Amino acid sequence: MNCEKSMVRTFSYDNWYQKDPNDYYVLHKRMYKKYSYFSGILLMVCLILTVGFGVKLNTIKPGGQKVSVNIASVDRGGNKVYVTYNDTTEELINVNDSEVYRYAASCTLGRTMDVFLGEDGKFYSNVQGIKNNTAIGKLYFASLFSALGLIIFTAVLYAFVVEAIKHENRD
Repeated sequence: MNCEKSMVRTFSYDNWYQKDPNDYYVLHKRMYKKYSYFSGILLMVCLILTVGFGVKLNTIKPGGQKVSVNIASVDRGGNKVYVTYNDTTEELINVNDSEVYRYAASCTLGRTMDVFLGEDGKFYSNVQGIKNNTAIGKLYFASLFSALGLIIFTAVLYAFVVEAIKHENRD
């Protein structure tokens, strides 16, 4: 029996952290670097679009008119307010949490309230609701949420690049 062979360790505990030629991070560093640059450029474009659409959204004049309506019913749980105007009942759009109680008080007292009737025929609680439902408003929110998603995605890709650099620099 060859004792020398049995004495050689098959797994060297001292060298397990050394460079591995099949290291996933090292092999894919170039790809992560390329994707993180591309994602960073997309992030900058989305941020510029968000600022541009935000400025445009704040400067547009919303089409619509202020009308007096009767409050038909209020659902506090779902923040839904139904208004009656010209014998038709429709839902009021863009109702804030704090406004629900004002509409509920108006409903119980039988008062009329002033709301905004948009060019699309829908009733809005405030002017900002009309602005947000325009094409510029929808593009603004799409670019805003895209920028937020790209911030997270770029950070994760950059973390992979940093990890690959750490794996390359091991001794």
